[in-house]
Amino acid sequence: MRAMKVKELILKLQNLDPELEVIIQKDPEGNGYSPMSGAEIGQYLPDSPYSGYCIHPDDLPDLDEETYKQLETVVIFWPIN
Repeated sequence: MRAMKVKELILKLQNLDPELEVIIQKDPEGNGYSPMSGAEIGQYLPDSPYSGYCIHPDDLPDLDEETYKQLETVVIFWPIN
């Protein structure tokens, strides 16, 4: 499985009722769900094809050059809880 791109998300959402609430699944097994609280653009450092870390903007100057090159600009969604 690969990560979804923004253009793919837009295609999936464009035919839906814009008043529907967005619910986020907390893990692939469906062990919990939460309403989506927000989204932002951020810097992501993958540590595998399935996980990684979001790097706070204040921490970017502290990264070494090799780590900085591995960063990906992504859209981050977060749940209410």
